[in-house]
Amino acid sequence: MGHHIFVNEPSVLVIEDGDLELARHFLILGAMDLGLDEAGKAIERWEWNGPGVWINVETRVLVDHPAIFEAAVQAIDRLGTTIDVAYLKTKLRRFGTIWLRPQEVRLVVQNINRLRQHVSVGGAESPES
Repeated sequence: MGHHIFVNEPSVLVIEDGDLELARHFLILGAMDLGLDEAGKAIERWEWNGPGVWINVETRVLVDHPAIFEAAVQAIDRLGTTIDVAYLKTKLRRFGTIWLRPQEVRLVVQNINRLRQHVSVGGAESPES
């Protein structure tokens, strides 16, 4: 499995592909819950092209709309303590990905909070992979 590297000089954040896919999904939901349709569409453009290859990942939208993080966490919390496989297979369908077990909500929240901390340090931009 690959990973994406977020760069916010001098710090770097590495998130594995599957973890980023989950975070991306809930960030989109958070944006939509807040009525930030354009921000949600910007996050939707983050595209996985294969192991470790993400394109169009621009974190400026998160810097400009930090409330998306909390809204994403609230969207996750509505699911309970785990995200079941049926939800994953329905909502996070991606060629080459098979969800075999439920995902722990606390780990997804942890990754969203890691990204929140990373971009809040100074308005991060992530290089295209």
